[in-house]
Amino acid sequence: MSALFPRSRDWPGIVDTGVDEFLVRFMRDAPFSLRVGVRLGAFVFMFFPLITIGIPLPSFLLPAKTLDRYAAKNFQPSDLSRPASGVPRQDGGRIVLGSASDDAKELCIACLPA
Repeated sequence: MSALFPRSRDWPGIVDTGVDEFLVRFMRDAPFSLRVGVRLGAFVFMFFPLITIGIPLPSFLLPAKTLDRYAAKNFQPSDLSRPASGVPRQDGGRIVLGSASDDAKELCIACLPA
C-alpha cells in the first residue's frame, strides 16, 4: 500500500498512519469476502508488473522509480490489475484520510473511527 499512498509535502503517507495495527484489526473483523478481496488485490499488485509495465519482477523487487511508474499505472482505467487492486486502494485511502482528520474535514470527508 505504501507504493499506492506515498508521503507527500501536504499529505501523510500510509506508512505514517499506523497501518499495521489497522490491518490486524481489519483482517480480524472484516467479512470473509472483503478479506479475500484485499488479499487478492495485494497479490495482483505484487505479481502483475510483467503484464502492466513489462518487467518480470514482483513489485517488492522493483527499483523506486519503476515502482512509482507501476503504481501510477494502477490508477489508469486500461490497467488489467485495477479492478482487483481497487479494494486495498480504497481502504488505504480511508486509512490515510482517517489519520489526517484536519485535512479530511477540510475536504468535507467523514473520517472512519480509529
